[in-house]
Amino acid sequence: VARMKLRRHQTLRAALDWSVGLLTEDERTVFRRLGVFAGGFTLEAAQAVAADDTVSRWAVLEHLGALVDKSLVVAEGDEVPRYRLLETTRAFALERLGEAGETDEHLRRHAVTTRDLIRAAVRDHWRTTPAAFASLVAEIDNVRSAIAWAAAQPDERLLAIELNVEAFRVWYASALLAEGLAHCLAAQSLLDASTPPLVEAKFWLALAKAGQYSPRADCFEAAQRAARMFGELGEASLAYDAFATVAAIGARRGALTETAAALSAAEGIENPAWPARQRAALRFARFIWSTMDGRYAEALEYARQQQLLYREDGSDIGEQLAIGNRGFALLALDQPEAALAEVRPAIRRLESLRAGAGAGHIIGAEAIALIQLGRHGEARDRARVAYARLQQEGDALWLLEPLALSAAAQGRPADAARIAGFVDARYTETGEVRRAPARERRVELDALLARELPGEDLARHLAAGAAMREDDAFALA
Repeated sequence: VARMKLRRHQTLRAALDWSVGLLTEDERTVFRRLGVFAGGFTLEAAQAVAADDTVSRWAVLEHLGALVDKSLVVAEGDEVPRYRLLETTRAFALERLGEAGETDEHLRRHAVTTRDLIRAAVRDHWRTTPAAFASLVAEIDNVRSAIAWAAAQPDERLLAIELNVEAFRVWYASALLAEGLAHCLAAQSLLDASTPPLVEAKFWLALAKAGQYSPRADCFEAAQRAARMFGELGEASLAYDAFATVAAIGARRGALTETAAALSAAEGIENPAWPARQRAALRFARFIWSTMDGRYAEALEYARQQQLLYREDGSDIGEQLAIGNRGFALLALDQPEAALAEVRPAIRRLESLRAGAGAGHIIGAEAIALIQLGRHGEARDRARVAYARLQQEGDALWLLEPLALSAAAQGRPADAARIAGFVDARYTETGEVRRAPARERRVELDALLARELPGEDLARHLAAGAAMREDDAFALA
């Protein structure tokens, strides 16, 4: 088998040598420079990376067409085509780039181009169109590659920070906030006294927003730091965004004093001329705060306000996410049928808008409604779908206790106890505070477990659960 693979590799390499040997000198130049792209690229990106004093932007366009005709580059899509090199072809192009001594220069060009393309697509985050969000998702491999390269270069600290700032939009559009948070956490060490204050403040906000579904202390502190710095810099709109993020994370941490202060500060600077989508973020923070505190009717009203603001803004995706929040409020009000009636059309609409990757929370709400209705088999199926998506957003823990309650209700008290033990350990580890509905479910679960398991058995299963990994806990659930 190894001999066959080697022979195939040698055959492919010989074919590439022959094909590239037939190119003109300028075509070979463009070909090797395109090797820096990961996962595809636009015409504009190709021109930005491959053009220089010897090869003009218009020449890049001509040579790119020739490379497509000669099957060295693949063109995909009709209206706005994207281009890519097959992995074997890309590896060959990168070899040639190294032989020409152009690797460092063009990897830097690629990183700068990636940063600038995101900026151009999202000049105003709060007015980004669905088409722009789709273009961001398409660049995710280039973003990963650019961040990895810049972070490894001692002289590119600022570029690496700027890439992380801009990349938040890509993680958000791709529903990959957990990955974005990991990148931001790794990039903190790149900040130093030379970092411009506005860039640093934007970085802290990007880190906080990537962790907006997380109760992590460092995300909370990053949001607070961003709010303070934007205030000092006179950036009222960005300070507003930071205060809303402080409130959203603070509510989940049970930091009620800081949350109330952040909400008050945001309301004090809110401008009705700002985009409705931006103002909806504060209603989302208030929705979380009200839910945490057991004020479910208020939570339902804030979700309604959030929905109306998204509708005013023309954001169909945002409106469906706000409907999902209405579903959570209805669940807390013990109205599972009404919750299902809200969330199921919202899920279908998000899927039709190709935004289903961000529907994890709403699908989780659907699963909880099904548990409340005693439809446990359906609930498990939907919970599996929800978990796969919530993992990518870094916010899956809240789904476990309803599943533990489902297990207990179906005569699996030992499994339920182990799941509960895992959840307890994670809440202690993260500092997150249970929302009021979760506290109420836990009282019900504890009563079931106390009735079904002797004290020593219960303690043993709780301890065993505390030692589990998240994947194991969800598999058990």
